[in-house]
Amino acid sequence: MDAEDATYTATFAANEYEIQITLNDETFGSVTIDGSLTFGSEVILTAIAQEGYHFVQWSDGNTEQVRRIIVTGNVNLTAIFEADHATDAEVTHRSEWTVYVVGRSLYVKADDGGEYEVYCSNGSLVYTGNAERTDLPQAGVYIVRKGNETKKVVAK
Repeated sequence: MDAEDATYTATFAANEYEIQITLNDETFGSVTIDGSLTFGSEVILTAIAQEGYHFVQWSDGNTEQVRRIIVTGNVNLTAIFEADHATDAEVTHRSEWTVYVVGRSLYVKADDGGEYEVYCSNGSLVYTGNAERTDLPQAGVYIVRKGNETKKVVAK
């Protein structure tokens, strides 16, 4: 077998990822997505409230209405909107359970209305129950546990 010179060409492509945005209620607002979903690129998310509503925050606690994200993996966020001068009964959602904080008030919206637990950052239990709204004792990071799932929120 003769050794021959060979030329090889390698072709590379950046990984592409998905952005999944849900809304706590589609009648309260919408979200626009601008940018590329390839690794390292920038995506701009803009939460747009309908008239009579306002943007509260993203499900990860970020409160920026226009948000820049550098893509490093799949993104899954919920945009949380609320009716102007809303009562707790006016805030609805589409997921099994949604958790968010406004000021020091924790809101837990669960389809089953089941019990959940709230722990502060040092692991101390601060609440057990099924209230849709409870006041947190102080600013800081809290973990909300419902069944086998946990979600982190930040109270300011």
